Amino acid sequence: MLITDLYLTRHGETLWNTQGRMQGWKDSPLTDKGVIQAELLGKKLNDLDIDVIYSSPIGRASYTAQILRGDRNILIEFDDRLREINMGKWEGMLQEDIENIYKEELYNFWNKPHLYKPIEGETFSNIVNRTTSFIEEIVDKHRGKNILVVTHTITLRSMLAYIENKNLEDFWDDIFIHPTSLTMIRIGDNVKEVTLKADISHFNNEL
Repeated sequence: MLITDLYLTRHGETLWNTQGRMQGWKDSPLTDKGVIQAELLGKKLNDLDIDVIYSSPIGRASYTAQILRGDRNILIEFDDRLREINMGKWEGMLQEDIENIYKEELYNFWNKPHLYKPIEGETFSNIVNRTTSFIEEIVDKHRGKNILVVTHTITLRSMLAYIENKNLEDFWDDIFIHPTSLTMIRIGDNVKEVTLKADISHFNNEL
């Protein structure tokens, strides 16, 4: 039986992360800390035989993917299904400002995602559907291979929701997804399991 291993990670810390701004499809640059986070994960993955890298096309993710690849001759493929959830009008706004204007919807976003109604963005159901489509397609395309996926917090959680068969009500009931944390998924004919979740052991004492 061929086993396909997915190595999932979130991009490094960004400027807007430090400011408490919602990013979504908009972008902000990696901080110096974010670059170091990516470099440390790159060292951890350096000896891994990665066959292909898939990345969100958004700058913070694509730059992280390039750092992780290093000088190895590995193809990076960009896929729109790996974008963060589209947050519509919230993108670029401070969370405290969003709370003042859209208090109920911000509460639902973080606490009751099944009830969340986006302001010109997309629902949690939508992102779970597109990430499910992505996983099923690449596993079929790269059976028995090692695949590195560089994406975003909610996108990564959506993949876990699919693998673990979670309801949207339980979307946030899990470990925090740190920047460049490592999550591993194994998929085979009768296997679909998470073997490592949001690991940051590669940070050591450097961060």
